[in-house]
Amino acid sequence: MFNIPQEMTNKFKEIYESHRLYVNTCNIYLHTIRLINGKHKYLSKEDFEEYYENITKDIEMNSHPLDAFIPNDNVTEDEPSIFVVNRCAPEWERIQKRVTVEDAMETLPGTHPAVMALRENPHKIDVLVDDVFIYFCIYKYMHQIEMVRLNDISAMTPIIEYVVNNLDYKALKDYLSTKKINEDKCNKYWEDAFFIPDMRLTKSFYEDHHDGIESFDAENLIKRLLTNLILKTDIHIIVAIYLTMSYSRVDVMEGNFDNSPNAKYVRDVLSLL
Repeated sequence: MFNIPQEMTNKFKEIYESHRLYVNTCNIYLHTIRLINGKHKYLSKEDFEEYYENITKDIEMNSHPLDAFIPNDNVTEDEPSIFVVNRCAPEWERIQKRVTVEDAMETLPGTHPAVMALRENPHKIDVLVDDVFIYFCIYKYMHQIEMVRLNDISAMTPIIEYVVNNLDYKALKDYLSTKKINEDKCNKYWEDAFFIPDMRLTKSFYEDHHDGIESFDAENLIKRLLTNLILKTDIHIIVAIYLTMSYSRVDVMEGNFDNSPNAKYVRDVLSLL
């Protein structure tokens, strides 16, 4: 177990609870992206980036994903999705004012599916607005995930600094007394404490060779740490160790060990475990 000083325990617990909320928020955005991605009717990703991204950039995304996409009460063959765009969302209404039939006819190529559909039925403009709204949300949610993660690393800094300054190679090696991974124990914390897409990126990054650091399995290290978890407060330290690896990727890639205590810690301690 990690012997965290008593005066730090409550502070670390509060920080960790905020971290869990950050992870949950990222998972909500990610789940929504997966839910709506590919639901467009006319526009491709390239179409959105070329014709509509610039005119929607200044629109703020204030609606919660559960308010932007609502249950479909009328599932049909034409609309089989269980969730549909909420055309009452303020962001959709703002986009509607900018994506008009006249604009689409002038902006999109004459043979574009949206143009051909609008020639037959101008009321299809709402379907085009839906497409723009879907891509708009995907890009906004991706940005929100990055912002949430930046806030998370800022909030977790006190625990990360504690780890880097107080837990040396010997302390962590002694902690890793059990070598066989306990998957049930890992699963208890896995999606609650870690943002899995970033875990995969971190694992992939450190499996490649980088100058000045030996390749290692970052995910396996976290699972070994979780297997040896004894006190509930141990998870605070384990998450901080993971975030140290995650947010040191740029400095490790650039070989910036002299100016980054975290990257140096990854090289001199974590990669050797």
